[in-house]
Amino acid sequence: FCAELFPARLRCQGIALSYNIGMSFLGGFAAAISQAFYQLDDLFPGIYWTCTGIVTVVTIFVALSLYDRDWVKLTHRRSEPYFGKSIMPTIPTMPPPRLKMRGRS
Repeated sequence: FCAELFPARLRCQGIALSYNIGMSFLGGFAAAISQAFYQLDDLFPGIYWTCTGIVTVVTIFVALSLYDRDWVKLTHRRSEPYFGKSIMPTIPTMPPPRLKMRGRS
């Protein structure tokens, strides 16, 4: 789903950049954030992590609802991104070849 938001030639870099930024903020600062919340109250770190889980679940449900409405396809087979045009040439898809069984017509 996220990969198709980027043009085909920038897909790997776009996913890598967004993944690493997200992991550095959530994963890198997780201990400091939890410690700061713990100094305020014992329950705040749990509330923080519960909220991050809720954001994840909401994101999954939004993606599935967009998929049900055919606004996005949750595959990696698009030659163009959802937003804007790709400068890469499109490759026509061909049906799979039919295989013949020996001894049968």
